[in-house]
Amino acid sequence: VNLETLPVMKARERNFPIWLGGPQGFKVKTNWKFPKKYLPISKNSTITNKIENASAEYNLEINGSSALVSGSTIYEGSVLSQEKYSDVIHYSKKLNEINNQVIVLRRIK
Repeated sequence: VNLETLPVMKARERNFPIWLGGPQGFKVKTNWKFPKKYLPISKNSTITNKIENASAEYNLEINGSSALVSGSTIYEGSVLSQEKYSDVIHYSKKLNEINNQVIVLRRIK
């Protein structure tokens, strides 16, 4: 496939609606307990994003040598019009940001 010849589809040029998948939801909650000589230096953070038929959320709470990470992604299963294409692109980028969060640890001497 020659990527240079693929058309760039802007929202107004799309001919078909957008489908993100059927109704489904994912919820993940993880408790981290770090070794005594390591402390998280990441800060508490929350990232959320929502479009017409999907939403995602990430929450990180740091407490001493432990962390609570929770997140959810929900798809309602409805079809979006082609005019929502730019919204879906923005949502996908934000979802990627949520899925790539990192907890940074510092070693104590």
